[in-house]
Amino acid sequence: MDSSTNKTQLVVNLATDRKSLVVEYRDASGISLRFALTASEATQFCELLSKHRSFAIPEVEQNLVGRPSLIVSEPSISVQSFDSDQQKLLSFRHPGFGWISFTLSDASSQLLSDALAVKPPVIVAETGNKRRLH
Repeated sequence: MDSSTNKTQLVVNLATDRKSLVVEYRDASGISLRFALTASEATQFCELLSKHRSFAIPEVEQNLVGRPSLIVSEPSISVQSFDSDQQKLLSFRHPGFGWISFTLSDASSQLLSDALAVKPPVIVAETGNKRRLH
């Protein structure tokens, strides 16, 4: 939301007790909304927003453009078997979004392993069903 033009404002603040988030929304027509979310409710809200965002247009870029704004240093990582050992479940812990998981085929797992082994790291580009290292 664009708060610089004073047309629409979306403000989120951490409550002083750090146990909830206070969300305030105001638009140019005078509609105003204020509510609080517990940490658990905020997680559920983020998941719900993410599910809906995945269908919104424009879609999230297929390739990373520029420097990402949400960078987590040395995240916790989990790798597990998935779907009767046909795939791997790779999960990263983000302190705000929780665990973000991806399923990887053996080929994708190998591509990721190869990319991480190269110094400096390479960019993995995906075009359609073909993946390549740059």
